[in-house]
Amino acid sequence: MTRRAGLSWVAHLAPAWRDRADLTVLAELPATGFPALWEELPVRHLRTNLFEVCAIPFFVRNVALGDVVVATACGADRHLLDCVAHRGGRRVFRVWFDRCPHLREEIQWELTGLGAVTEWFARSVLAVDAEDAAHAELIAHHLAQRERLGQLHHEDACA
Repeated sequence: MTRRAGLSWVAHLAPAWRDRADLTVLAELPATGFPALWEELPVRHLRTNLFEVCAIPFFVRNVALGDVVVATACGADRHLLDCVAHRGGRRVFRVWFDRCPHLREEIQWELTGLGAVTEWFARSVLAVDAEDAAHAELIAHHLAQRERLGQLHHEDACA
């Protein structure tokens, strides 16, 4: 988590599409008890106020890798996310490893073996990207099996 001038935000240290990103936008997080107020999403500037999301959101809901979002300039170097202008068809899952942290690398390896792209937040939250609805169903099934075994918690962040 990063702090600067009264702001507190979650940053992506290794965004999925790092090579495409040329800016960041701040997305306000819902009041969940988490200390961060914003998530800083790496984006690619398309035109005027349109940006392609280049990271898998950790906490922002209903935004996925590849979505085109509208963001408003707020100061010289800051943009604030307004809404999704066009969905890219991808889905995001969040996985928490609070019960079995020793399985985190194994499960990440399985997910990437299924074609998922992943990003870590700290050591306990994994953001998982599925490229389309069929892929999302495969990922959801795998995560549900692991959850039934008591090894993780997960949610569909685009539901």
